[in-house]
Amino acid sequence: MIVIRNGKPLIARRTLLRAGGLGVALPLLEAMTPRGRVARAAAGAPKRFIVTFSPNGTIFPSWVPTVGPGGEKDFKLSPILEPLSAYQSDMVVVAGLYQQGGGGDGHQNGMGGMLTGQSLNPGPFSGGANSGASGWAAGISVDQRIANAIGGSTRFRSLELGVQVGSADNWSRMSYFGTNRPVPPEDSPANAYARLFGVASSSPEEIARLRARRRSVLDAVKTQFTAVSARVGTTDRARLDAHASSIREIELRLDAQSVAVATCRDPGAPKVPGNLFANDQFPAVGMLQMDLLALALACDLTRVASLQWSRSVSQVRFTWLGINESHHELSHLGDDDTVAQNKLVQINTWYAKQVAYLTGKLAATTDVDGKRLLDSCLILSCNELGKGNAHSRKNAPYVLLGSAGGALSTGRFLSYAGDPPHNNLLTSLLVAMGIPATTFGKDDWCTGPLAGLL
Repeated sequence: MIVIRNGKPLIARRTLLRAGGLGVALPLLEAMTPRGRVARAAAGAPKRFIVTFSPNGTIFPSWVPTVGPGGEKDFKLSPILEPLSAYQSDMVVVAGLYQQGGGGDGHQNGMGGMLTGQSLNPGPFSGGANSGASGWAAGISVDQRIANAIGGSTRFRSLELGVQVGSADNWSRMSYFGTNRPVPPEDSPANAYARLFGVASSSPEEIARLRARRRSVLDAVKTQFTAVSARVGTTDRARLDAHASSIREIELRLDAQSVAVATCRDPGAPKVPGNLFANDQFPAVGMLQMDLLALALACDLTRVASLQWSRSVSQVRFTWLGINESHHELSHLGDDDTVAQNKLVQINTWYAKQVAYLTGKLAATTDVDGKRLLDSCLILSCNELGKGNAHSRKNAPYVLLGSAGGALSTGRFLSYAGDPPHNNLLTSLLVAMGIPATTFGKDDWCTGPLAGLL
């Protein structure tokens, strides 16, 4: 909705351009506040929280940075983290924490406790190594706790995306609304696109039919989009143009990848060549999900989001790196198997490149206060294990990116002795996001916010 006040256009913050049962959300604009840039700059951009997950542990000697003589800001990134070098001043690498968990096998414990700081309840999922059966985690995850606090003013309280996550079990769920309430991630970029850019009367099938006629969702609202663009200032117009370009690019790539909406496909039809669960589709599907996640944040459709690459015990084969063994198979080979170790370094480096890509998308987007979207974000990069072949959660790899609007001092490497619980890190994330907290997760596992982080 556009109104004129004192000769200037004002747009409602949740304006959605609608036509034919379809809709396009607008990014945050200066014209969405009566005082434009001045009011936005004074208020600051809203904080956003993002989780990105990769599985099966890491190779710690190739992950941990090298420390220089100048203290926590004097460090050199490791081979695995080198892809993030462009954002070293925006990051905090955290080493030495013990990732708490319990109630199942190593992967189950790690996956269930990683974001909740809780153990697993009893349940039907039989773990490996004679661990017995276990169920879902016994508490809310940190992303959902943050969503409870800051997610009420956006269209989506939170957004959970996945890349070949698959079936629902406690190896595949990292986010929880609460005890025994796992949050399923959306594996399909097409379904995620339909959810983000559809309105109440639309459906994935309707959007798929539109795109089958090679018409962009933007075409349906072209007249309205043009009208908005003509009534706003130069800065807002540039932001709208970039927004439209991002949507069109995603649509074209969805078509090129032939990633079908599952509900649109006849159950008897042959498998589409671009099946989003085909092993070699893993990178392309992941990139689409990252682009959608970044766009959802830029549109202020949500302020809490997560991207889950595969699942614990991931069997993905990194054939595009020349690696034909499954990731999980390689992660269980011995430390003296240098070939396997080198392949695992390659795999973890590839995952770091994906985090760098997402970070770059956020850094390249201008926020409502004129700063980078990244500056208002806090990204947590995590893994369910520290060391795959031992199922150890010691030295679990954590990387933080963005400062949550200045709450976190970045460009640091923090290494902790004595295996402090990762619950302390989760507590500090709440505080950084403006949520008062002295503990999070299981009380016995938390001693307060992580010393020296904030």
